[in-house]
Amino acid sequence: MQFSPSESIRYHDFALELRSESRGVIAGRVSASPVGESSDFAFRYPISPQEINEAMASVTYAASPYLKRSAPSASYDPIIGLGERLFQALLRESPAGRLFRLAQDAAQSRSDGLRIRITAHDPEVLTLPWEFMFDDAQSMFMALSLRTPIVRRMADPNPPALRPVTGPLRVLVAAAEVYDFGAAEEIEILQQLQAESGLLDITVLEDATLPRLADTLRDNAFHVVHFIATGAYGSGRGRWSKIKPEDGRNLGQGLLLVGADAAAKDKMESAEFVPAAHLHDLIAASPEVRFVMLSACETDRVAAELSRATPLVLGMRGPITDRTRHTITSALYGALVAGQPLEAAVTAGRQAVDRSQPGSREWGLPTLYVASSDGILFTPGAKGITDAGVGVDSVAVDRGLAAAAPAIAPREQLRLQAELDIEQRNLESLRAQQDLLGAKLPDFIKRQIDEAVDKVAELHSKLAAFG
Repeated sequence: MQFSPSESIRYHDFALELRSESRGVIAGRVSASPVGESSDFAFRYPISPQEINEAMASVTYAASPYLKRSAPSASYDPIIGLGERLFQALLRESPAGRLFRLAQDAAQSRSDGLRIRITAHDPEVLTLPWEFMFDDAQSMFMALSLRTPIVRRMADPNPPALRPVTGPLRVLVAAAEVYDFGAAEEIEILQQLQAESGLLDITVLEDATLPRLADTLRDNAFHVVHFIATGAYGSGRGRWSKIKPEDGRNLGQGLLLVGADAAAKDKMESAEFVPAAHLHDLIAASPEVRFVMLSACETDRVAAELSRATPLVLGMRGPITDRTRHTITSALYGALVAGQPLEAAVTAGRQAVDRSQPGSREWGLPTLYVASSDGILFTPGAKGITDAGVGVDSVAVDRGLAAAAPAIAPREQLRLQAELDIEQRNLESLRAQQDLLGAKLPDFIKRQIDEAVDKVAELHSKLAAFG
């Protein structure tokens, strides 16, 4: 299978450095963009903790199977109101706003994307749900567009480096189902992708205890650790709570893993709370790990901590339904095996949730940390040196080109189909904006629609060549 970076989405950084100051003020500056940097600026927190809690509670409520919403409207959607205030404070009313508009135009002129990277210098900045930023002028959530993914980063002078993988992506699935949250279904999704693509090498660790997880990581080299678990709050490897405390106690996040008695009838009662700091040490001791996916409720703070140990981490803010986790897993890994960067893969997951669950805002719960310069995790079939130190071309020569050729075409076909699925989802999202805005549709969105139509036609043509 061949992969060229030109076939994946290329992103430019719009990097914002944010730091909490006294009296509810955030100091910031644009540290990198296609059109330069900004001077220092400041703005007040646009929303209170209570407003955040109320808006996030509406996400859980909207995810209920008993509530289905039609087209979004700020008159009844608290997430849109919250998102508008976040966008206005950071990217419209501040000095960063002018640069952002210029950077969008510059990226669009090259048919590239603009990665909105929020670098936090303190934990308070991370409490704001930036993933819900809503541009009312374009009537769109930024994180739902492949052109404007939102990623986070902890300020660190020596961030972990990312080395893309060229061979099969080795994935450890650590399942700690301390109560029924559909782990088997999620494992089946991953195994089906493995069978269809031939680009995933999946190892499943069921009933994952801390000692078994540590031994497995020590004895094997994995590129990805995919946790199917649940988050919790505690002060150490002792007492814990599944519910975020509201009494001001500063309890850290962690994961619940299966306790020492894996055969216990009540696995929740015997579960072991593993703090984020301990998980950090486990991942830091596994240098081959590039990406940690936390398919688990209440793990946004865990993701922040793990991002100090590995370049790419995806956590979940607050409660999240099994259906949403499964949808994200399917779309994300499907985009990865197509050679897309993780930013685009996560956006594909968000779009899939938005399409399959109208009215739900659970697509905004994933929090993606990208400590490296980009999210290019997997370049399947790229020429060069693999993890084993063997060039892809030399393998083909040693085994004979004639023998290798039949295996290439089916994989190329799968890659093209996966890329087509992503482009079609992007086109659907753009056309939804067109239907909503009508004659007020901005020119740059019209250009995006034209580009997406051309790309879809091109991919259909390439796929037709396979018969």
